[in-house]
Amino acid sequence: MSFKNKTCLIVGGSEGIGYAIAENLQKEGAKIILASRALQKLEQAKEKLQNIKEANDVTVYPLDITKHEAMTSFVCDFIKTHGAPDYLINTAGFARPGYIHEMDFNFFEQMIQLNYLGTARLCHAFIPHFIEAKKGHILLTSSLAGFFGLFGYSGYCASKWAVLGFAQSLRHELKEYGIKVSTLCPPNTDTPGFAEENKYKPAEVLKLEEKMKSLSAEAVAKAALKGLAKGTSIIIPGTGNKLNYLAAKLLPQKIVDMFLKKPK
Repeated sequence: MSFKNKTCLIVGGSEGIGYAIAENLQKEGAKIILASRALQKLEQAKEKLQNIKEANDVTVYPLDITKHEAMTSFVCDFIKTHGAPDYLINTAGFARPGYIHEMDFNFFEQMIQLNYLGTARLCHAFIPHFIEAKKGHILLTSSLAGFFGLFGYSGYCASKWAVLGFAQSLRHELKEYGIKVSTLCPPNTDTPGFAEENKYKPAEVLKLEEKMKSLSAEAVAKAALKGLAKGTSIIIPGTGNKLNYLAAKLLPQKIVDMFLKKPK
């Protein structure tokens, strides 16, 4: 399926997985609109994207999806200017790992506010316009951690489990209107956000992950777009990660717990 001339709104598209998705879509001739809290990074992303040969102009909007009034104003402006997008892609989110008894509880609230409620707020604002248009494809970002209760990630896993449940419910609710919903569930991915996350990981988690290979943002982006083109409901980049997902679903809980226990 071609993305040429499709209107693609990518929230969280100034860097990392979101930017990599934007870059691949730009190369295919899509109409790219980026939104993010970081205006300077947005402008830098726009400049890089517009340097791609024969690419469309890129539009950027500053947006904080944790702010209800800002969201309402943004969507009103967006619809007047662009109409309902063909693709609504949300990659905005962050992880703050750590032992629960040592973490400031504000981080739990912030992850729920951005990762889950920000996702829900974005969809709540756009879905009436998708329904009116009777078309559209929504891509939300959970995580491979959305399927597992990972040691040291109690707040993050909870927020990403919420995204998975929300997305699956939306998929059933919106099907009758011709609107598709997909959920991207990447593993550890080499992005600026992941580098920041590493600063706060429990030592035993960091030691374990040093033996594991992270995916590139480019690899995750390609998997995401392949899944979008196929209409895949849950997109898991990497064959090994798909097997982990299947194992978690099919194996007895006692066996799964052996793999998820505190790393040594």
